[in-house]
Amino acid sequence: MAASYIFFMFLSYIALEYHRFEAPENITLDSSNKGEASDNYGLMGTPRGSPAEDDTIVSIRPAKEKHFVPVTVAFKDLWYTVPDPSNPKDTIDLLKGISGYALPGTITALMGSSGAGKTTLMDVIAGRKTGGKIAGQILLNGHPATDLAIRRSTGYCEQMDIHSESATIREALTFSAFLRQGVDVPDSNKYDSVNECLDLLDLHPIADQIIRGSSVEQMKRLTIGVELAAQPSVLFLDEPTSGLDARSAKLIMDGVRKVANTGRTVVCTIHQPSTEVFSVFDSLLLLKRG
Repeated sequence: MAASYIFFMFLSYIALEYHRFEAPENITLDSSNKGEASDNYGLMGTPRGSPAEDDTIVSIRPAKEKHFVPVTVAFKDLWYTVPDPSNPKDTIDLLKGISGYALPGTITALMGSSGAGKTTLMDVIAGRKTGGKIAGQILLNGHPATDLAIRRSTGYCEQMDIHSESATIREALTFSAFLRQGVDVPDSNKYDSVNECLDLLDLHPIADQIIRGSSVEQMKRLTIGVELAAQPSVLFLDEPTSGLDARSAKLIMDGVRKVANTGRTVVCTIHQPSTEVFSVFDSLLLLKRG
């Protein structure tokens, strides 16, 4: 009897030691729904971790890297003299003591009557005059402008739009970027320059269009883009609205405004602009013939 009692007590001890009588109710949380609250529980946060009600979340878009150096163009007491065609011993002063400046991020308009010297002044500043005699100072960021510095930091858009008609707009921009930027510039930066031109001048919808058959306004935008693909700090434009109607001229100048907003210095000659086009300019230099 005593032996049976001891045996059953031993079995009870073993059962209680290695086998729980009541198993706990296990709660399984789905890790994929950690951020969602339900009726059964709510997520709590510490005062430091919980955002304040008056906090404002501002998303900051990283600024694009600039591949050019902003340049201030200044000229002081500028004279340009050429020989008189009728009498080689005499000379003619095409520019007489002109002074002015153009700042980065601005558009400077050169205006005046026909023959006042608008294009001549811009050509002299851009280093495109090989004949005649130039006197005065031309400064880039306060330093005397050398021929090499002018070529590397400026772009010049001619009044006539001349392009390879068999190429696409994207190909023309890519060709200009790879041909005119230095060999030390990574290819990725050159492709970024092409995309920047397409963005600023709204050329994405027609980027893969053949140049042949493009409108005058599209050709003008392409002319600006080809120069812009070289990443110049200063952009010169000779009559960018010539031959365009009022709407097309406004579209062109809106694109030029975007170019200036990137920090580039823009100088352009213009003749009889509309009120909307004139409002795009930041400064004006008037020239008088005589």
